[in-house]
Amino acid sequence: LMQAPFVVQVPRDFAKIQAAINAVAEGGMVFIAPGVYRETLYIDKSVRLIGARRDQVQLVGEHQDQEAIIKVVSYDRPIQIFFGWFTVGDPQSVQVSSRTGIYFNGLVQATLSNLAIYTEARGIYAMSNKAHLIVSEVNMMNNEIGLLLGEGHVVVQDSIIQENQIGILTLYAQGNLTLTHNILLKN
Repeated sequence: LMQAPFVVQVPRDFAKIQAAINAVAEGGMVFIAPGVYRETLYIDKSVRLIGARRDQVQLVGEHQDQEAIIKVVSYDRPIQIFFGWFTVGDPQSVQVSSRTGIYFNGLVQATLSNLAIYTEARGIYAMSNKAHLIVSEVNMMNNEIGLLLGEGHVVVQDSIIQENQIGILTLYAQGNLTLTHNILLKN
């Protein structure tokens, strides 16, 4: 039996990020080279997505009408996610899409670091009370809602939430939100 690789690179090993996620071992790393990637990602296992640089790696999604550019879901087992050093959405766009940038639901522990999320209906959406997120040095700008908290547990630190129609919206009293050393401006 051939073992799944623990580290893969896009586009060197796989042309698409989703193909790399599918192929990498549980808990493995997907390194993303500079470029614009037009795809929708579905993640249901522990994985680390690491871009070359936040201003050089951009995920814009395939269609404006999709639910999310990145959807992270796990209902039957806990998974751990790390996303770092890339942009979700199009910073050049003047029109906000109808989708979510990054959506979390289920038994998910995630750390988001050095990301930028632009022009989405919801920048980050933590739906489930089982979702635990640490959001560090993330720019959420020009979205309808920068951070939408359903029932999740979210810590936001050293981040910028700017020029969204609504900076942060909590839907239910069960969610926990901790804000530390952030800039919230013109929401």
